Amino acid sequence: MDNSVSRHYEQMKWIIAKAELADENRRGSLSYQKPKSSSTFDMHERVSGLHLGLRSANLPNVIGWLKSVKIDMYGYNHFEEKIQGSSLPDIGMHWDEYECEPMSSTVHTVLEFMQQHRHRTPVVFENEYWYHQKLAQRTIGKIDDLAKDDLLIISVPFYSNFKNHPSIDDILSRCTEQGIPVVLDLIWLPLTKESIKLAHTDCVEVVTHSISKMLPMAGMKGGFAYWKKPVSKEQSLYPLGNKLIYHIGKRFIDEFGYHYVRDKFVPYQSKWCRILGLEQHDLCYVGRIPKGHWLESENLHAHEFDMGDKLFNLVPYMENDDILSKFLHDIDSKSN
Repeated sequence: MDNSVSRHYEQMKWIIAKAELADENRRGSLSYQKPKSSSTFDMHERVSGLHLGLRSANLPNVIGWLKSVKIDMYGYNHFEEKIQGSSLPDIGMHWDEYECEPMSSTVHTVLEFMQQHRHRTPVVFENEYWYHQKLAQRTIGKIDDLAKDDLLIISVPFYSNFKNHPSIDDILSRCTEQGIPVVLDLIWLPLTKESIKLAHTDCVEVVTHSISKMLPMAGMKGGFAYWKKPVSKEQSLYPLGNKLIYHIGKRFIDEFGYHYVRDKFVPYQSKWCRILGLEQHDLCYVGRIPKGHWLESENLHAHEFDMGDKLFNLVPYMENDDILSKFLHDIDSKSN
């Protein structure tokens, strides 16, 4: 089917863009994630950028659940239940050494962490998430570039290819040896099939976990963070988190399970990787583009950096599986 799909690929993108414009359940919540209007210019602009970036996917029953959640603003303001580390996969963290707190956003939490270590230099590794790069004062390429006065921000799985950084254990070992505090960003963890087990985590002081890739709530941000004990007196007296999003995240994990979205999307990932001739990837939202493939120019990271691994954004195809499957079926029927 790969050859047939390649001939009709541009038509499929226009079908997706039209569906995004007509139905909010088939698009992201941010303004650039849909056509601005039905004009040919605006439609073409969206079609041209359809492959770029990666957002949370829309599952109909998750959307239904979010719409059904009754919001008790006063009650949520007094919500004190914790998201236990046991609710998350065992990635090698000693969760009993951390205090779980509501989080307003990953960026806000990282900035607070940087303020607490304001005499240190924030660093990231090459090809890290663009906003982490923006916050960092230095970008490094190898472990030996880490200095004892640094502070490290690193995503797990790592942003560039959504796999665990190949040197993560050596990185954390060096940080532990040199007393370099680390913040881990786990935003993609609920969506990966990769078994991640970290070692040398004594250096990890903060773990952030936004729910905006697990649930279609990018416009509201928030989630939860684990701060290494003891938490400062100032932080205890003046918590900075978003209890509303924290409560929704906890309730979703309690009712559906941590990997619910991943497990629901894996069959669609397999289907669309087969249709498009892509290789399976550990992150359920993407497929790996083989070298020389006709989709090689559609790398989702093309606007940020050129990686050896080229990844294709499957989210719009999964969300529009019904209309795209019918389109391809009709083409196949006509050709026969």
